[in-house]
Amino acid sequence: MERNLNKRVETITPVFDEKIQEELTEILDVYERDNASAWDCQPDGTYTPRRPAQGEDRRAAQEVFIRRARESRNSESPADPKSADAAV
Repeated sequence: MERNLNKRVETITPVFDEKIQEELTEILDVYERDNASAWDCQPDGTYTPRRPAQGEDRRAAQEVFIRRARESRNSESPADPKSADAAV
């Protein structure tokens, strides 16, 4: 896998809001537990794909995020059109 290390911009910023810190930690944890679509850089610069261990469930980060988004969407109650109008 070729990596773009020369023509990119990276930024950092402090996150003070504890709720957002927790959400970011959860996101990073999902990526860390990915055992199906992540690649690990080896000391020699090559990359090896992560694979589930025998008997271990497959955990692909993007599939986890898609499932969570669908669950969140399905758990939301339908918006009251009158409430939306009142906010305008």
